[in-house]
Amino acid sequence: MEDSAVSLSSLLCTETESCLDELEDEGEFFNFNSDDCSLPDTHEYITMLVDREKSSFGIHGSSEVHEWLKCARLDAIKWILEKRAFFGFRLRTAYLSVNYFDRFLSKKCIDNEQSWAIGLLSIACLSIAVKMEECSIPALTEFWMEDYNFESKVIQRMELLILITLDWRMCSITPFNYLHYFITKISDKSRPRDLAFRAVEFIFAMAKEFGLLDHRPSAIAAAAILAALNKGLTREMIKLKMSFFSSCGSLPNEEVLSCYSLMQDIEVEKFVVPGYVISPDLSTIRSSFGNFNEDSAITSVVATKRRRLRFDDSDQNCESEKDKQH
Repeated sequence: MEDSAVSLSSLLCTETESCLDELEDEGEFFNFNSDDCSLPDTHEYITMLVDREKSSFGIHGSSEVHEWLKCARLDAIKWILEKRAFFGFRLRTAYLSVNYFDRFLSKKCIDNEQSWAIGLLSIACLSIAVKMEECSIPALTEFWMEDYNFESKVIQRMELLILITLDWRMCSITPFNYLHYFITKISDKSRPRDLAFRAVEFIFAMAKEFGLLDHRPSAIAAAAILAALNKGLTREMIKLKMSFFSSCGSLPNEEVLSCYSLMQDIEVEKFVVPGYVISPDLSTIRSSFGNFNEDSAITSVVATKRRRLRFDDSDQNCESEKDKQH
């Protein structure tokens, strides 16, 4: 990790021009039962994604994570999911926000005396993800937080800091790139919609883990689908089912096993994020062309399962941490 901290003074400079061009949504909706080989999630496309993962995986730094930061990150994820539900953003938009958040923290240090910076980082990460994924972009003033009221120019400056810190590499691959292809490969096609729904829950459950960057998106996607199928699979059974994905190149089998093991600890109970409803037609899934954009058609939806330490429980722990600081 770089020995650098976020400076308030560096965030107060105004930004006169937009840093990002909005991506056009060229996606289409298609049925899980479709045999259309022209879709972008053919095995050639998926193989390209897996190869791209290999070249970029492991470049993010890691260090010891303080308890206050774990709590602050959990609060940030809750806020991102709530805003996603409120505005009806894509699932991928929320996931990308967390990806940007974690990648930034892997390179920059934020002191616990600058807890406000976590809030600012959350807003800026979501704002960038929205610019990358959404057609309708709310004004920065609409990304309000209960405890903080940041001026638009401060948020814009934080956006620029994030972009520079991440070397402008914002088109990250996510587990959502793989969901449709993997499900069509492994599902018996009787209830693919239910499988997609459960897999999304596991994906966002994994997003709560601070070591999210330690797992490749393809491994998370494959493990989520396997966990959605059956949380009681043995190592041998997992390897057998992994053979269904063999056509897309060399998936990281050991990483899939590791992710699946983590998902086995996730309880059946789940907490519900505001705005979590099932789309009337889950037989479709969105595929956005270019820059590897792909999202489930579970629109206006988001959920995650909880591990034995739930958000509610962790909030109590976080409150204890906050009390110690006062």
